[in-house]
Amino acid sequence: MSPNAQIDRYVDAIFSRYQTILREYVATLAQPAVTDVARACHCLERMIETVTAFAVGHAVGRVVEAMRRIDRDLEAPIAEVLTTVKLPALTANLLPPLRFVADASLRPLVDDLAGRLNERLALAARQARILVRAIATAVGARRSELANALHLLAIDPTAAFAFGDQLALGWRFLVAVITDTADPAVPDEPRWQRGSALWSAWSRRIRGIRTQEREYILRVA
Repeated sequence: MSPNAQIDRYVDAIFSRYQTILREYVATLAQPAVTDVARACHCLERMIETVTAFAVGHAVGRVVEAMRRIDRDLEAPIAEVLTTVKLPALTANLLPPLRFVADASLRPLVDDLAGRLNERLALAARQARILVRAIATAVGARRSELANALHLLAIDPTAAFAFGDQLALGWRFLVAVITDTADPAVPDEPRWQRGSALWSAWSRRIRGIRTQEREYILRVA
């Protein structure tokens, strides 16, 4: 299988897992008590943007890490080429988002999350594909090793677990923001604490709370 075919296979596999996790997760969610619908929709859009950016960064970052383990000297040329990539905007489709929340009238915000994030992930896969192809140009003669790495990453059943964690955290922080309650407590475990810093910063920005330190919502690859 050619390197481009392996890239397509990997990106399709991980984004398909993302979308499966999304569908399974929204089935468990209750509609939060929202008084300001316009603000809730605005905050939801910001949450979707952040989760989508994480999805792209995670998919690409796994490839970067796999190649770094093969040869640490590949890290610099990969980083250099990624900084030069110009990504297309996530232009929405003309068709309305797919709906897969059966009781959408009772859970409209959950329905919006499901439909809009599902659509955004489908569009974001294009960006991930472009970035991974850029990595292929950076590794040069090591493309066969990249193809092998992509094969292993594509069949890894744990590949999208981190996305599920970020989605769950994002929703919990979103609910706290739109209901004007304190940010949720996060378990003192590495898998949750890594995302807690991201979403705590997100919450402060959405709430308009200024901080002294510089904060970064996301750093891709």
